Amino acid sequence: MKNANPSENHDLSANNTCCKEKKKDSDYLILNLRCTKIKILKPLVTLKLSLFIWFAAASAVMTFYMVYLKQMGLTIQEIFLMFSVIPVLQTLFTACAAVIADKFGRAKIILICNLLIAGAAVFVLNFVPHVKPPDCRNISANLYCDNENATCTIDLTLCRTNQTEMSLENCELKCLHTTNKCDGQNCHLQEQSGNTNFNKTIYGNISSFKNETVFCGFSANSNSSSEIFPEQCKSNCSLTYLKSNIEECREETKGRLLTVFIYIIIITIFMTTYVNSYRFFDVTSMILVKELDSDYGLVRFWAILGSLVGPLLAGVAIKLAPNSSDGEKYSMTFYLFLVLCILNVIAVWKVDVKNFTSGSKLFKKTILFAKSMDVLFFYLLLLVLGTSWGFRSMYKNWFLAELDTPVYLFSLTYSATSIYGLPFLFKSKWIVGKLGEVNVFVLSFVAYGIGFIAYSYLQTAWFALLIDLTTVVNYQLLWVAVMNYCIKITPDGIVAIVNSTAGSIHFTIGK
Repeated sequence: MKNANPSENHDLSANNTCCKEKKKDSDYLILNLRCTKIKILKPLVTLKLSLFIWFAAASAVMTFYMVYLKQMGLTIQEIFLMFSVIPVLQTLFTACAAVIADKFGRAKIILICNLLIAGAAVFVLNFVPHVKPPDCRNISANLYCDNENATCTIDLTLCRTNQTEMSLENCELKCLHTTNKCDGQNCHLQEQSGNTNFNKTIYGNISSFKNETVFCGFSANSNSSSEIFPEQCKSNCSLTYLKSNIEECREETKGRLLTVFIYIIIITIFMTTYVNSYRFFDVTSMILVKELDSDYGLVRFWAILGSLVGPLLAGVAIKLAPNSSDGEKYSMTFYLFLVLCILNVIAVWKVDVKNFTSGSKLFKKTILFAKSMDVLFFYLLLLVLGTSWGFRSMYKNWFLAELDTPVYLFSLTYSATSIYGLPFLFKSKWIVGKLGEVNVFVLSFVAYGIGFIAYSYLQTAWFALLIDLTTVVNYQLLWVAVMNYCIKITPDGIVAIVNSTAGSIHFTIGK
């Protein structure tokens, strides 16, 4: 695989020639700040605004998305299964949408539809009830210890295990067997003054509780046995447990399965349109950057600036939400997402995409394009990098939650990722140009390796801010290099197909 040269194998659009003319100051919107001057091409103003709003909305909702699902009662296994199936549907729908966009030249309309559906889906998600947990309770029963009554508490909170614990209190035990060291006499519990409890843990099979009588054998040889039994007398004793109105631990399987199924449908719709929005923002950005001979890194700058604002808005929304019995209302980020999606639809509608014309002979062009070994290796590379990205994005927050990470630090980790990337995006065209797209891909592998090793030793959540420096290479510069590479190698007529395929392989299939 080598760095692409746009003049070697592919013809760029003839529309590019007119756009390479020298631009005048009147073509720019100039922002005079205190220490610097920011110049934005007027045709790109609405695009950068829409990217800013979208990335703010997306990062806001995703900061606490996985935590919210866990709060709603979904198990790790259910979420894992869900996110294993969803990428297949996402890939199919993205491919269909890309073909429609290239065939009819309607990328902007498809983007608007995805934004509206994503906002509606996440709004409906607020009204889905909690997934019911297993109905397990602490149950009291009678325990007979060699004809002496005692009380036994059975903890059945872990219904899926095949063992439970029984704690014996105030139980008088007698050994039924004699030993030579006891001079032929029965071993028995030595009475002690005061109210003394004898605690012992016995492991039994839950399924055996269906029987009327359960025999739990245990050894009296414990660390404290010398205080209770004569030191030389250590024999095995048997306990008889009699069933006494014990209700088995049953889950509300029908109600739970129905609720989980509803979650799967809504989350599938949301995640599919959510991902499609990213793909078609890339398509729209690529078309305008190519048309205006602009710098994709500077366009990306406004997107990352939005992702910097999003988690902060999410944290504020949660803190301002009234308290409830469920703890902090992570669902407030869903309402924020809906509002930002509506604003974004207005901004996208104003984006002026002139030169995205409908294509012809899409299948033939796609087959010829896919036969290139460089293209195949490029997509394979994106798949491996996407797997690393998916692992990190899915389990990072859960890992930080295990370290008792406060809410504001969750927001800071996302914000820090954006802050680190902003200066590099200003000079990304120069950096990627000097390194070459392929070398940036290789450095991304190195950055992921360093990050994963560092997380494996992480014990203090604050150090995650340092580890996230690796995202400068494996996220910020990587995607600039990917888009630049796509611009160089994509023939006319299959812009949406090539670009959306790159995004789907990295962010959907890889995940």
